[in-house]
Amino acid sequence: MNRSSSDPPGDPGFGVDIRRGRRAVETPPGAPVPAAGAPPVRPAARGRRNLQQRVLGGVLVAALLLVAAVFAISWWSAQPPPGVLARVNGEDITVAQVDHEILINRALTALLNGAEETPSRSATVEDLIDRRMKAQDATRAGVAVSDADVAGFVQSLIARSGKSLDELDKALKGYGLTRADLYAEQRDIVLINSYIGLDVTAGAANDDASRQKANDWIKQLLATSKVERFGVPDEPTAPRVGATAPDFKLRDLGAQIHSVSDLHGRPVVINFWATWCEPCRTELPTIQAAYTKVRASAAGPGPGLEVLGVAVESDPAIVISFQKEFSLAYPLLPDEAGQVKNLYRVGPIPTSFFIDRQGIIRAIQIGILADSDLTEKLKLIP
Repeated sequence: MNRSSSDPPGDPGFGVDIRRGRRAVETPPGAPVPAAGAPPVRPAARGRRNLQQRVLGGVLVAALLLVAAVFAISWWSAQPPPGVLARVNGEDITVAQVDHEILINRALTALLNGAEETPSRSATVEDLIDRRMKAQDATRAGVAVSDADVAGFVQSLIARSGKSLDELDKALKGYGLTRADLYAEQRDIVLINSYIGLDVTAGAANDDASRQKANDWIKQLLATSKVERFGVPDEPTAPRVGATAPDFKLRDLGAQIHSVSDLHGRPVVINFWATWCEPCRTELPTIQAAYTKVRASAAGPGPGLEVLGVAVESDPAIVISFQKEFSLAYPLLPDEAGQVKNLYRVGPIPTSFFIDRQGIIRAIQIGILADSDLTEKLKLIP
């Protein structure tokens, strides 16, 4: 069959690449033969293309890693620190604050109503969110209240209920609180009331108009405030391993106030014991020995260790005799009415809670602490 003059020449089988108008180029065995008319691919050009592809691939991988890192940092920064239940415009509401608020509510209702009332943790968190939004707005508006304003408000509240300040102090003491604690808690309320009267409802012609202005203010706060809720465990749950230790305040035998929140950053052992508890007599020397050893050794399992010995339903005078008998150097906190015992849902005595530097419960020992038990559990809160 005749081939037309326009057809490309065939492969002569000599291992050469024949191109029209060019010299023959030797082709290695097995190498592809370039199409007719295509320019020859030089090694240098191929190398440049390969380098460009590798550079582009590296840039794409780096971009993907950067995006992943930004996402991870964004996710991590959005996570609340341990013990935070809510956040209002960047201001945290913590478990310790909620527990403190509940304690104050219990003390006040017991005094003013004759019977203790314990609000749920969920309700308390919502109350604190509402109060925090309003107090922040009042502060932005430049409103401030003095210590005298707060004291006058509390004294008026107590007087209207037919109670005395002495009765107030006694009621607060039963919950490990002081009048200063109450004043600090009531300050935001006084601030908010002052702001509402001076600014929010200013110019209202009557009570209905005043209520409408206050309602509009609350709507505006809800629309403009950033409120984050991180989950609220409700009240009847017992403290557990991995949870934040409930806060409380109790006075020691020298009238000094101790609380878990004040010891944040230090490992803590809370030992619930009683003067009427026979196994406790065996346990107390073991705790004291470990307390002395750990605090004396900078290389011990927990430098800065603190032990709080909560004496449940025990007469302070008898607690003092135990302190002397066993040479106990750690704080002993009489819990005569059993409020802290109930807060921690303690059943059998003795019971001990081991709390790390972040305020998280890492171990619970129900029953007597042997030396080996104590040594192993202290390793969990270095």
